[in-house]
Amino acid sequence: MSYDLKAVIARRDLLDVVTRDLSAARVVDLPHGLALLPMTDALSDALTDASRARHSAF
Repeated sequence: MSYDLKAVIARRDLLDVVTRDLSAARVVDLPHGLALLPMTDALSDALTDASRARHSAF
């Protein structure tokens, strides 16, 4: 069995700022002040929605 994980790993405070207005974002805490932001289908759709302004953080 295999898995394909698409995610962003960064400092927790940075991910909190860039995901503030993204209801589809789910930030998961990791050790040492880092966090993981899984690139789910819902988050991908929110970031690539052509009817909305492009999200500058990404």
